[in-house]
Amino acid sequence: MWIETEIKGTFTTRKGDQMVSFAYKREDGRNWAAPLWLVSKGIKVDAVIGLAVRIEINGERVNSVQRNRHQTAGTSASVTAEEATVLPYGFIPINLDHAIHDAPVWHDGFGGGELLSGEILCELEALTPLLPGNVRYKAEDADSQKLHQWGFGKVDPKKQIAEPLRLPEPDNRVVIAGSAIKGIIRHSLGALTSAPMERVTEHHYSYRPNLGHADDPMYVCRPAVVDRKEGEEWIVKVLPEARDAIFRKDQKAADAVEFIYKGGIDGQGILAQSAPRQTYVYKKAWISSKKLKNAEECRIFKTVFDAYKKTQKVLCTDHISSAHPQTKNFDHKKVSDAIERATQIEPHQLIYVEKKVDSNEIVSFGHHYQYRWAYTSSVRTKEGKPRPCLTPSGCEQVPTKLSKDSEVPPEKLTGARLLFGYVRDDETNPIGKGVYERLAGRIAINHAVSDRVPQFLGEPEKGYCIPLKILGQPKPSAWEFYLQQDENMPLVTYGDLPNNAGGELAGRKFYHHQTSVSLDNIRATTPDDINSDQATLARFICAPETTFKFAIRFMRLRDWELGALLAVLEPHLLAPGSEPERYAHKLGLGRPLGMGSVRITRKEIRLRLEKDVNFLSQEARDERAKLALKALQGKLDSDIVKHWLEAHELVDGKHLGYPVGWTRVDGQLVQTIYA
Repeated sequence: MWIETEIKGTFTTRKGDQMVSFAYKREDGRNWAAPLWLVSKGIKVDAVIGLAVRIEINGERVNSVQRNRHQTAGTSASVTAEEATVLPYGFIPINLDHAIHDAPVWHDGFGGGELLSGEILCELEALTPLLPGNVRYKAEDADSQKLHQWGFGKVDPKKQIAEPLRLPEPDNRVVIAGSAIKGIIRHSLGALTSAPMERVTEHHYSYRPNLGHADDPMYVCRPAVVDRKEGEEWIVKVLPEARDAIFRKDQKAADAVEFIYKGGIDGQGILAQSAPRQTYVYKKAWISSKKLKNAEECRIFKTVFDAYKKTQKVLCTDHISSAHPQTKNFDHKKVSDAIERATQIEPHQLIYVEKKVDSNEIVSFGHHYQYRWAYTSSVRTKEGKPRPCLTPSGCEQVPTKLSKDSEVPPEKLTGARLLFGYVRDDETNPIGKGVYERLAGRIAINHAVSDRVPQFLGEPEKGYCIPLKILGQPKPSAWEFYLQQDENMPLVTYGDLPNNAGGELAGRKFYHHQTSVSLDNIRATTPDDINSDQATLARFICAPETTFKFAIRFMRLRDWELGALLAVLEPHLLAPGSEPERYAHKLGLGRPLGMGSVRITRKEIRLRLEKDVNFLSQEARDERAKLALKALQGKLDSDIVKHWLEAHELVDGKHLGYPVGWTRVDGQLVQTIYA
């Protein structure tokens, strides 16, 4: 059995054996411990107090120890177990073999006499500071006089200000949009039923192959001269040393030969000119005749050249996109067009190639030494094919034999679409055909309204404004987190080279919970962070213990579907013996900081059979609710339920934080996420 814990300290036994103790306690109240040699063998770093580890327990002994790869040791100061951090988010894997499917229920009123309709009255309680930020605007659109009055007159004009919906004065109660509650329920339901993910944004990432060559014994980067084209392949002459090409005219040898050089990502240096620092992109290169004679003739195969052309397309779109850092000199179309023009290589051009050591096989290439190379797979595709975990199941798609028909219903639907319906999505394989390309859901959720005007964090004289910390947010480009990791080979990318497809998506992303979050955990403190447009200025953050009321109405549900709805609202129903206080959902802004943990409690349920007019008696509906949960449990996979419960569980005595490492910034040693 594996247990997540931290190193608590070290001690020496009476026999002189050096031991390491862990924060996790045994049944007899003592801390688990293991020999120092066993710990050092497993974690391969110093046994620093507070370092997060995994220990494998067998009977009364620790068999092995592994380092938690999301934690960084490297600090000189001791860290107590209570101060240890956990990653703000995790993932629930999607196992399509255990996805729950069932026939769609149409809204025609036929054949549903035994189906269940009714409503659930719910209470939602904020466990940590809550900001359902439905109202958002930029500082430049706010009342500048009030911002100065509140002490935020120096914030960046583009800084986002967020506040919740509130009822008109004099009521002023806070409102959570029903769509926000629907979002967390649908997300949780999709994970529980292992349904494919929906509407995931496509993005294709790239990397610089030559950044790691100093540590990579398998590949080297070398300058090469384009010699000729043979069919769909290119012949190049690869120079023996990385510095054999010269770019400054005053440094070239007397016998040097001049070559075409298309430096920078776009081949002209247009993008480099938009950078805040002074840069220069060379247009020519020189190589001595003597070194040219020692060049090795190599072939760029069609598969590699096709991958290069794909890279250029990725750089034109995904890399040089609206997400690219904007400057006053940045012209998206101009740079994109330049990249496209620079795609074609030509004889007598200097390029850089990545080749295998002790081989003439070229695996990637580009215009300049630190060229970019697109991963073979993307967020939505793997080797050019749609990822199954993002694609409607086969039973939801139109069979090939019926593709010419004008109206084709889906045979079955996966969990979330069954209850919440679907609309046409041209980015994926469509579900059904004709009038069946969309389906209204069978669940409707009201807005939630606070019981009274909440207590807000902050001070009234400062407009209840709280500048949030800048959120560290590794995005899907950080494959270390967003792709499934192999414990034995943990670095699985989106696919580096043409023969490497890369890893699978980790699954649905869920933000972790913690039991308590103070104002210090969420509020920015330095002037740079407070004024920056990289973080939100929050207003009217609801204090913990704020409660809201709302209703869920449903129609024509099967027993297991009702069971799924009940379980998602109150996850403890799927954990025998667990208390409701152990689980929560995430809602609103600031979730990586610990904000937005909420608990939903079912206060009352009304049920009726579709064929009946009257609601069931209390005894009958309680019995039906039990049957509904039992029907659901008969369809669920135990491993999925385990991951699902862990994602909703409150973490006691920990703080949320991203993994950081030491690096130098402007000459100072600091800890950062990217390090």
